[in-house]
Amino acid sequence: MSWIGKILAVMGMLLALAAMWFTASAFAVRTNWKVQADAYKKGFEDAKAAREAEYRTYLAEKDALARQVRTEQSRADSLVVQLEKAKDDVRKSTDALAKQTEAFNVLNIKASELQANAAAQQSRADKLGVRVGVLEDEKIQLTIAAEKAAKAAQAAETLTRQAQSDKASAEKKVEELTAQLADAKTGGTSGGSTLFAPRPVPIREGTRGTVQVYRNGMLEISIGIDHGVTKGATLDVFRTGADARFLGTMVIERAYPQAAVGTFRPADPRRGLGSLRPEELPKVGDRVGQIGSVSTAP
Repeated sequence: MSWIGKILAVMGMLLALAAMWFTASAFAVRTNWKVQADAYKKGFEDAKAAREAEYRTYLAEKDALARQVRTEQSRADSLVVQLEKAKDDVRKSTDALAKQTEAFNVLNIKASELQANAAAQQSRADKLGVRVGVLEDEKIQLTIAAEKAAKAAQAAETLTRQAQSDKASAEKKVEELTAQLADAKTGGTSGGSTLFAPRPVPIREGTRGTVQVYRNGMLEISIGIDHGVTKGATLDVFRTGADARFLGTMVIERAYPQAAVGTFRPADPRRGLGSLRPEELPKVGDRVGQIGSVSTAP
């Protein structure tokens, strides 16, 4: 082979290599363009979707803003109505204030007149207060005098009852002494030794009282002269309730209008006070009266 053939062969080989490079470059460019086209398409679709979502968001925000605008417009209209009403109220209040001011001025004049009248009335009241004080002193003195008179009347009434009781007792004793004297004159069996023997004073039927104090054989009871109890009278002492029993008797030694004091005598005369059990002795709350009507005691 000649040099020309060798040169042509090399050139053909170089041309073949160049064609192969151009072919590979074209394939590579075509492949890269497709990838870029797919990427551009995907980006466009994503952008389109984002745009549509943004558009829908915009529409929702637009509707919300439209509703808010309508709400604010309604509120503004309401505030306008309230403002007009407030203006009307202010006008009315202003008119009422003017009337009240005028009335206050009138009342202020009347108050001045009333204050002057009050001063005059106060002066009169001070004078009346002095007079009332004098009358109060007189009333107190009259009350004290009335109380003293009432106490004196009560004391007189008590003395009257005592005198009546003593008179009745004396008349009874006179009758008994007269009877005893007649018996003695006619040779009666009563004998002279019993002519002046003390007789118990009778107690009115239904008389009831309670033991107030018992100490060392002495009793203080809640009834006295006002109930017909006098010195020398004999009362039964008994206990009522679950522990009902007859305790003994008491002889009145001192009688007062609403109380009496006497000596306790046990039910069994053979026993002394020292031999009695505590439950056999009188105590506060026990009853005194006539044993014949104990069952009816209140």
